[in-house]
Amino acid sequence: MTDEEMSQHFTNDRLVVLKGVMLNRIDRIIDWGDRFVIFDRRGQQAVIFDTTGNCLAQIKRLGKGPGEYVQVGDCTIDNAGNELILCADQPGKLLWFDRDGKFLREKRVSKCLMEIACFDEYLYGIDCSLQGNTVTRIVPSEEETPILPHRSDCPAMLAGKLISTNGRTVWLSRPFDYIVYALNGGTGEFEPRYRLDWGDEGLSETQLTEKLDEDQIRRDQKTYHVTDVGQVGPYLFAKGISFKTGFGQMIDMRTGEVKSLGWTQLFGSPNCRIGGYGLLENQDRRIVHEVSENVLEIWSEGLKSKGESNAVLDSVMAANAEGMNPVLLFQDVI
Repeated sequence: MTDEEMSQHFTNDRLVVLKGVMLNRIDRIIDWGDRFVIFDRRGQQAVIFDTTGNCLAQIKRLGKGPGEYVQVGDCTIDNAGNELILCADQPGKLLWFDRDGKFLREKRVSKCLMEIACFDEYLYGIDCSLQGNTVTRIVPSEEETPILPHRSDCPAMLAGKLISTNGRTVWLSRPFDYIVYALNGGTGEFEPRYRLDWGDEGLSETQLTEKLDEDQIRRDQKTYHVTDVGQVGPYLFAKGISFKTGFGQMIDMRTGEVKSLGWTQLFGSPNCRIGGYGLLENQDRRIVHEVSENVLEIWSEGLKSKGESNAVLDSVMAANAEGMNPVLLFQDVI
Protein backbone atom coordinates (compact mmCIF):
# COMPACT_ATOMS: atom_id res chain seq x y z
CA MET A 1 0.00 0.00 0.00
CA THR A 2 1.07 3.58 -0.62
CA ASP A 3 1.44 6.13 2.19
CA GLU A 4 -1.95 7.56 1.24
CA GLU A 5 -3.64 4.15 1.38
CA MET A 6 -2.01 3.41 4.73
CA SER A 7 -3.31 6.69 6.17
CA GLN A 8 -6.81 5.88 4.93
CA HIS A 9 -6.90 2.43 6.56
CA PHE A 10 -5.00 3.19 9.80
CA THR A 11 -6.07 6.25 11.81
CA ASN A 12 -6.22 7.78 15.30
CA ASP A 13 -2.59 7.16 16.23
CA ARG A 14 -2.05 6.74 19.96
CA LEU A 15 1.42 6.24 21.44
CA VAL A 16 1.70 4.35 24.75
CA VAL A 17 4.87 4.26 26.84
CA LEU A 18 5.06 1.20 29.10
CA LYS A 19 6.01 2.15 32.65
CA GLY A 20 6.65 0.42 35.97
CA VAL A 21 8.24 -2.84 34.82
CA MET A 22 11.04 -3.97 32.53
CA LEU A 23 10.08 -6.22 29.62
CA ASN A 24 12.41 -8.60 27.82
CA ARG A 25 10.22 -9.17 24.77
CA ILE A 26 6.61 -8.79 23.74
CA ASP A 27 5.16 -12.13 22.62
CA ARG A 28 1.44 -11.42 22.92
CA ILE A 29 -0.71 -8.32 23.56
CA ILE A 30 -4.29 -8.86 24.73
CA ASP A 31 -7.02 -6.24 25.10
CA TRP A 32 -8.89 -6.49 28.42
CA GLY A 33 -11.33 -3.59 28.37
CA ASP A 34 -9.85 -0.80 30.47
CA ARG A 35 -6.45 -2.53 30.53
CA PHE A 36 -4.28 -4.81 28.43
CA VAL A 37 -1.96 -7.75 29.08
CA ILE A 38 1.52 -8.26 27.66
CA PHE A 39 3.00 -11.74 27.75
CA ASP A 40 6.80 -11.83 27.89
CA ARG A 41 7.98 -15.40 27.41
CA ARG A 42 11.66 -14.58 27.70
CA GLY A 43 11.01 -12.76 30.97
CA GLN A 44 8.65 -15.55 32.14
CA GLN A 45 5.96 -13.06 33.06
CA ALA A 46 2.58 -11.61 32.18
CA VAL A 47 2.11 -7.90 32.93
CA ILE A 48 -1.20 -6.08 33.25
CA PHE A 49 -1.17 -2.40 32.17
CA ASP A 50 -3.82 0.28 32.16
CA THR A 51 -4.61 1.90 28.81
CA THR A 52 -2.04 4.66 29.38
CA GLY A 53 0.81 2.17 29.95
CA ASN A 54 1.06 2.13 33.76
CA CYS A 55 1.81 -1.29 35.26
CA LEU A 56 -1.08 -2.55 37.39
CA ALA A 57 0.27 -6.02 38.15
CA GLN A 58 3.29 -8.15 37.30
CA ILE A 59 2.68 -11.90 37.35
CA LYS A 60 5.99 -13.69 37.73
CA ARG A 61 5.57 -16.66 40.07
CA LEU A 62 8.62 -18.87 39.58
CA GLY A 63 8.63 -21.97 41.73
CA LYS A 64 7.05 -25.39 42.20
CA GLY A 65 4.21 -24.60 44.60
CA PRO A 66 0.53 -23.75 44.06
CA GLY A 67 0.15 -20.83 41.68
CA GLU A 68 3.79 -21.11 40.62
CA TYR A 69 5.56 -22.39 37.53
CA VAL A 70 9.02 -23.45 36.43
CA GLN A 71 8.33 -22.32 32.88
CA VAL A 72 5.32 -20.54 31.41
CA GLY A 73 4.59 -20.63 27.70
CA ASP A 74 1.59 -18.41 26.92
CA CYS A 75 -1.54 -16.71 28.22
CA THR A 76 -5.08 -15.85 27.13
CA ILE A 77 -8.23 -14.19 28.47
CA ASP A 78 -11.20 -16.30 29.60
CA ASN A 79 -13.98 -13.83 28.78
CA ALA A 80 -16.66 -16.05 30.33
CA GLY A 81 -15.05 -15.71 33.74
CA ASN A 82 -13.26 -12.41 33.01
CA GLU A 83 -9.99 -14.03 34.08
CA LEU A 84 -6.45 -14.37 32.79
CA ILE A 85 -5.15 -17.89 32.09
CA LEU A 86 -1.44 -18.72 32.05
CA CYS A 87 -0.25 -21.96 30.52
CA ALA A 88 2.78 -23.61 32.15
CA ASP A 89 4.61 -26.57 30.69
CA GLN A 90 6.89 -27.41 33.62
CA PRO A 91 4.78 -28.89 35.08
CA GLY A 92 1.87 -28.91 32.62
CA LYS A 93 -0.88 -26.85 34.22
CA LEU A 94 -3.21 -23.90 33.72
CA LEU A 95 -3.28 -21.02 36.22
CA TRP A 96 -6.14 -18.51 36.59
CA PHE A 97 -5.70 -14.90 37.77
CA ASP A 98 -8.16 -12.05 38.33
CA ARG A 99 -7.99 -8.58 36.76
CA ASP A 100 -5.65 -7.38 39.51
CA GLY A 101 -3.20 -10.23 38.98
CA LYS A 102 -4.31 -12.22 42.05
CA PHE A 103 -3.90 -15.99 41.76
CA LEU A 104 -7.24 -17.84 41.84
CA ARG A 105 -6.77 -21.53 41.03
CA GLU A 106 -4.94 -24.02 38.82
CA LYS A 107 -5.39 -27.42 37.21
CA ARG A 108 -3.03 -29.93 35.65
CA VAL A 109 -3.09 -30.81 31.95
CA SER A 110 -1.46 -33.84 30.37
CA LYS A 111 -0.29 -32.05 27.23
CA CYS A 112 2.65 -29.69 26.87
CA LEU A 113 1.03 -26.62 25.29
CA MET A 114 3.10 -23.82 23.77
CA GLU A 115 0.24 -21.51 22.69
CA ILE A 116 -3.35 -21.17 23.88
CA ALA A 117 -6.54 -19.29 22.98
CA CYS A 118 -9.90 -19.24 24.73
CA PHE A 119 -13.34 -19.08 23.11
CA ASP A 120 -16.61 -19.47 25.00
CA GLU A 121 -16.17 -22.40 27.39
CA TYR A 122 -13.33 -24.02 25.48
CA LEU A 123 -9.58 -23.61 25.58
CA TYR A 124 -7.53 -24.47 22.50
CA GLY A 125 -3.85 -25.28 22.83
CA ILE A 126 -1.05 -25.98 20.36
CA ASP A 127 1.03 -28.97 21.41
CA CYS A 128 4.69 -28.19 22.04
CA SER A 129 6.15 -30.53 19.43
CA LEU A 130 6.34 -28.72 16.09
CA GLN A 131 6.72 -32.04 14.31
CA GLY A 132 3.31 -33.64 14.02
CA ASN A 133 1.71 -30.99 16.22
CA THR A 134 -2.01 -31.06 16.95
CA VAL A 135 -4.52 -28.72 18.50
CA THR A 136 -5.89 -29.86 21.85
CA ARG A 137 -9.37 -28.76 22.96
CA ILE A 138 -9.87 -28.56 26.72
CA VAL A 139 -13.38 -28.39 28.16
CA PRO A 140 -14.53 -27.69 31.73
CA SER A 141 -14.87 -31.42 32.42
CA GLU A 142 -11.09 -31.58 31.94
CA GLU A 143 -11.46 -33.66 28.80
CA GLU A 144 -8.56 -33.11 26.40
CA THR A 145 -9.37 -33.82 22.75
CA PRO A 146 -6.69 -33.78 20.00
CA ILE A 147 -8.04 -32.18 16.82
CA LEU A 148 -6.64 -31.16 13.44
CA PRO A 149 -3.49 -33.33 13.41
CA HIS A 150 -0.57 -31.95 11.42
CA ARG A 151 1.62 -33.85 8.98
CA SER A 152 4.42 -35.77 10.64
CA ASP A 153 7.06 -35.31 7.92
CA CYS A 154 7.60 -31.56 8.48
CA PRO A 155 10.98 -30.33 9.75
CA ALA A 156 10.92 -28.76 13.20
CA MET A 157 11.69 -25.22 12.09
CA LEU A 158 10.83 -22.13 14.13
CA ALA A 159 7.20 -21.56 13.23
CA GLY A 160 6.29 -18.24 14.82
CA LYS A 161 2.82 -17.60 16.18
CA LEU A 162 0.13 -20.13 15.37
CA ILE A 163 -3.10 -19.22 17.14
CA SER A 164 -4.94 -16.00 18.06
CA THR A 165 -8.44 -14.81 18.93
CA ASN A 166 -10.29 -11.55 18.42
CA GLY A 167 -13.00 -12.54 20.91
CA ARG A 168 -15.42 -13.60 18.16
CA THR A 169 -13.53 -16.57 16.79
CA VAL A 170 -10.10 -18.21 16.86
CA TRP A 171 -7.71 -18.14 13.92
CA LEU A 172 -5.12 -20.84 13.34
CA SER A 173 -2.16 -21.28 11.03
CA ARG A 174 0.18 -24.26 10.86
CA PRO A 175 3.78 -24.73 9.72
CA PHE A 176 4.13 -25.63 6.03
CA ASP A 177 0.43 -25.08 5.41
CA TYR A 178 -0.74 -21.97 3.54
CA ILE A 179 -4.35 -22.55 4.55
CA VAL A 180 -5.64 -20.30 7.35
CA TYR A 181 -8.23 -21.96 9.60
CA ALA A 182 -11.06 -20.39 11.60
CA LEU A 183 -12.90 -21.96 14.50
CA ASN A 184 -16.50 -22.94 13.88
CA GLY A 185 -18.10 -22.06 17.21
CA GLY A 186 -21.01 -24.41 16.57
CA THR A 187 -18.96 -27.55 16.00
CA GLY A 188 -15.83 -26.67 17.93
CA GLU A 189 -13.73 -27.62 14.90
CA PHE A 190 -11.25 -25.59 12.85
CA GLU A 191 -12.31 -25.19 9.22
CA PRO A 192 -10.27 -24.01 6.19
CA ARG A 193 -11.03 -20.35 5.48
CA TYR A 194 -8.32 -18.97 3.14
CA ARG A 195 -5.44 -20.30 1.13
CA LEU A 196 -2.73 -17.66 0.83
CA ASP A 197 -0.64 -17.48 -2.33
CA TRP A 198 2.96 -16.35 -1.76
CA GLY A 199 3.86 -16.57 -5.44
CA ASP A 200 7.47 -17.39 -6.25
CA GLU A 201 8.38 -17.06 -2.58
CA GLY A 202 6.07 -19.91 -1.58
CA LEU A 203 6.62 -23.65 -1.59
CA SER A 204 5.19 -25.50 -4.55
CA GLU A 205 2.37 -28.04 -4.28
CA THR A 206 4.96 -30.77 -4.95
CA GLN A 207 7.15 -29.56 -2.10
CA LEU A 208 4.16 -29.43 0.24
CA THR A 209 3.06 -32.98 -0.57
CA GLU A 210 6.49 -34.61 -0.41
CA LYS A 211 8.90 -34.91 2.51
CA LEU A 212 10.23 -31.41 3.10
CA ASP A 213 13.95 -30.61 2.93
CA GLU A 214 14.75 -27.96 5.54
CA ASP A 215 18.15 -27.12 4.07
CA GLN A 216 16.67 -26.64 0.60
CA ILE A 217 13.92 -24.39 1.99
CA ARG A 218 16.60 -22.23 3.58
CA ARG A 219 18.65 -22.08 0.41
CA ASP A 220 15.63 -21.15 -1.70
CA GLN A 221 14.50 -18.55 0.89
CA LYS A 222 10.92 -19.74 0.68
CA THR A 223 8.00 -18.61 2.82
CA TYR A 224 7.28 -21.72 4.86
CA HIS A 225 4.70 -20.53 7.37
CA VAL A 226 1.80 -18.09 7.64
CA THR A 227 2.00 -16.37 11.00
CA ASP A 228 0.45 -13.60 13.12
CA VAL A 229 -2.93 -14.37 11.58
CA GLY A 230 -5.89 -12.51 13.01
CA GLN A 231 -9.03 -10.57 12.20
CA VAL A 232 -9.52 -6.84 12.74
CA GLY A 233 -12.91 -5.62 11.54
CA PRO A 234 -13.54 -7.03 8.05
CA TYR A 235 -9.83 -7.62 7.44
CA LEU A 236 -7.61 -10.63 7.94
CA PHE A 237 -3.95 -9.89 8.68
CA ALA A 238 -1.22 -12.42 7.90
CA LYS A 239 2.57 -12.52 7.65
CA GLY A 240 4.82 -15.00 5.96
CA ILE A 241 7.87 -16.38 7.76
CA SER A 242 10.82 -16.84 5.43
CA PHE A 243 14.43 -15.80 5.17
CA LYS A 244 13.33 -12.55 3.58
CA THR A 245 11.71 -9.64 5.36
CA GLY A 246 8.07 -8.75 4.75
CA PHE A 247 5.47 -6.58 6.40
CA GLY A 248 2.56 -8.91 5.78
CA GLN A 249 -0.77 -8.73 4.03
CA MET A 250 -4.23 -7.35 4.72
CA ILE A 251 -7.10 -9.31 3.16
CA ASP A 252 -10.55 -7.77 2.75
CA MET A 253 -12.76 -10.73 3.68
CA ARG A 254 -15.75 -9.11 1.93
CA THR A 255 -14.10 -8.93 -1.48
CA GLY A 256 -11.01 -11.15 -1.24
CA GLU A 257 -8.76 -8.21 -2.17
CA VAL A 258 -5.21 -8.63 -0.87
CA LYS A 259 -2.99 -5.63 -0.07
CA SER A 260 0.65 -5.67 0.99
CA LEU A 261 1.22 -3.52 4.05
CA GLY A 262 3.52 -0.54 3.74
CA TRP A 263 5.28 1.85 6.12
CA THR A 264 3.68 3.65 9.04
CA GLN A 265 4.88 7.19 9.73
CA LEU A 266 5.66 8.16 13.33
CA PHE A 267 5.96 11.48 15.16
CA GLY A 268 4.72 13.37 12.09
CA SER A 269 8.09 12.90 10.40
CA PRO A 270 8.67 11.17 7.04
CA ASN A 271 12.10 10.11 8.35
CA CYS A 272 10.57 8.10 11.21
CA ARG A 273 8.71 5.12 9.78
CA ILE A 274 8.17 1.51 10.76
CA GLY A 275 6.93 -1.57 8.94
CA GLY A 276 4.89 -4.49 10.16
CA TYR A 277 2.16 -4.86 12.74
CA GLY A 278 1.23 -6.75 15.88
CA LEU A 279 -2.12 -8.29 16.70
CA LEU A 280 -4.01 -6.78 19.61
CA GLU A 281 -6.05 -9.81 20.61
CA ASN A 282 -9.49 -10.11 22.20
CA GLN A 283 -10.87 -7.21 20.11
CA ASP A 284 -11.35 -6.39 16.42
CA ARG A 285 -11.04 -2.61 16.13
CA ARG A 286 -7.36 -1.78 16.39
CA ILE A 287 -3.89 -2.88 15.38
CA VAL A 288 -0.69 -2.30 17.35
CA HIS A 289 2.88 -1.57 16.28
CA GLU A 290 5.91 -2.20 18.48
CA VAL A 291 8.65 0.44 18.27
CA SER A 292 11.87 -0.74 19.89
CA GLU A 293 13.99 1.42 22.16
CA ASN A 294 16.94 0.99 19.75
CA VAL A 295 14.92 2.42 16.87
CA LEU A 296 13.89 5.41 19.00
CA GLU A 297 17.52 6.11 19.89
CA ILE A 298 18.66 5.85 16.27
CA TRP A 299 16.03 8.36 15.15
CA SER A 300 16.88 10.71 18.01
CA GLU A 301 20.62 10.58 17.32
CA GLY A 302 20.01 11.08 13.60
CA LEU A 303 18.06 14.26 14.26
CA LYS A 304 20.69 15.56 16.70
CA SER A 305 23.45 15.04 14.13
CA LYS A 306 21.54 17.39 11.84
CA GLY A 307 20.92 19.92 14.58
CA GLU A 308 17.22 19.08 14.53
CA SER A 309 14.69 17.76 17.06
CA ASN A 310 11.17 16.38 17.21
CA ALA A 311 9.07 17.39 20.23
CA VAL A 312 6.93 14.24 20.22
CA LEU A 313 9.95 11.94 19.91
CA ASP A 314 11.78 13.83 22.68
CA SER A 315 8.72 13.50 24.94
CA VAL A 316 8.45 9.75 24.32
CA MET A 317 12.19 9.25 24.91
CA ALA A 318 12.00 11.14 28.21
CA ALA A 319 8.97 9.15 29.39
CA ASN A 320 10.68 5.89 28.42
CA ALA A 321 14.04 6.68 30.03
CA GLU A 322 13.40 4.49 33.09
CA GLY A 323 11.85 1.42 31.52
CA MET A 324 13.73 1.31 28.22
CA ASN A 325 10.78 -0.68 26.87
CA PRO A 326 9.34 -0.80 23.37
CA VAL A 327 6.78 1.94 22.74
CA LEU A 328 3.38 0.86 21.42
CA LEU A 329 1.50 2.62 18.65
CA PHE A 330 -2.22 1.80 18.54
CA GLN A 331 -4.24 2.57 15.40
CA ASP A 332 -7.87 2.14 14.43
CA VAL A 333 -8.45 0.02 11.32
CA ILE A 334 -11.14 1.26 8.93
